[in-house]
Amino acid sequence: MLAAMIEHDESDEATSGSAPSESAPALIVALGASAGGLEALSTFFASAGELSGLSFVVITHQAPSPASLLPSLLARQTSLPTHEVVDGMPCERDHVYVAPPRRFVSIERGRFSLADASEHPGQLPINYFFRSLAHDQRDRAVGVVLSGTGSDGTLGLKEIKASLGLSIVQVAEDAGFTGMPISAVNGDSPDYVVPAAEIPRHIGEYQLRAQNLRAQRPEDAEVQLNSDALRKLFALLRQRTGHDFSWYKESTVRRRIERRMNLQRAETLPEYLTQLGTTPNELDQLFDELLI
Repeated sequence: MLAAMIEHDESDEATSGSAPSESAPALIVALGASAGGLEALSTFFASAGELSGLSFVVITHQAPSPASLLPSLLARQTSLPTHEVVDGMPCERDHVYVAPPRRFVSIERGRFSLADASEHPGQLPINYFFRSLAHDQRDRAVGVVLSGTGSDGTLGLKEIKASLGLSIVQVAEDAGFTGMPISAVNGDSPDYVVPAAEIPRHIGEYQLRAQNLRAQRPEDAEVQLNSDALRKLFALLRQRTGHDFSWYKESTVRRRIERRMNLQRAETLPEYLTQLGTTPNELDQLFDELLI
């Protein structure tokens, strides 16, 4: 069973390794919000002025109405062009996109698709887009759960994290309504739980570290797999868990180790290895991600 899961993961990752085009965003940041969400979104965009090369997609529980005021309200908080999503529209860097009322949004190959909510009974709009984003963008996906009631976003955020994306939740004490943030934290430990004003900083730092880690990848995959540092890492995992990961396909190992290195702010594999030796909990976190 484990081997089958690994083979599936490898084939998925093989399709996500190509570099984005010049107009494509480096990361697509999906922001899910409900009650109290306007304040959280306004705070987020007011703090996101330094971010560049990304795109932002806002999914909310808007009341049914012929038109939404949300794009114009958010446009007051950001200098980026802000649009309501139109079916077939490409997702471009340095833009903000807002889901229209009564419509479910998905993304495929970097383009948005719209569907009537009535076509997806029992589903929730934030989960629906998060899952789509995880499948389409994988490690270029960022999911953010902000203020709201209920549990929408919990399952979708879990899929983003499982697909090597970044998962962030607004800390409950900072949210106007705590249902969605608390549900997301309890559903699957997100990478960061912070106030809305701090979320852009974490995204920007994550983006920069991801670029640096990609630039360090050797052209010869065997060089990385056979390195002393990686052999020591596998030995630590075997000693702690009893599992031997040295036979994993290189792309699976590399991407999941790089994700943990990024979150722990380790710039090199030997530096991360030092952290593993002194922080047993991080070794458990890595083990869990290698099993996803």
